[in-house]
Amino acid sequence: MIESIFGKIVSITNNDLVINVGPINLSVLIPSSDKYLNLKSGDDIKINTFLDVKEDSLTLIGFLESNERKLFQTSSNDHEVRQGGCYPAWPQLCGVGTSSSRNSP
Repeated sequence: MIESIFGKIVSITNNDLVINVGPINLSVLIPSSDKYLNLKSGDDIKINTFLDVKEDSLTLIGFLESNERKLFQTSSNDHEVRQGGCYPAWPQLCGVGTSSSRNSP
């Protein structure tokens, strides 16, 4: 598992955060939450991650706090089947039921 990532924010669009780590840019799915609205391109960031492995994809999901990640892991284990590619216990990862949105400059 990729425990965490430290790098510079390249871009932020809705729930997609792109982080530059050395010569690699990583795309990280982040929750739609007010605490993530303060993130800006060019800022250094350390983000706690969860790697979702499916038959046809790898999705890196990021959280600012490790306790958020632990809660996500617990709730996603309780819901083995994800509905419509979204995590039922974490609809904000899919932008469901939230009004927060952002676009990078």
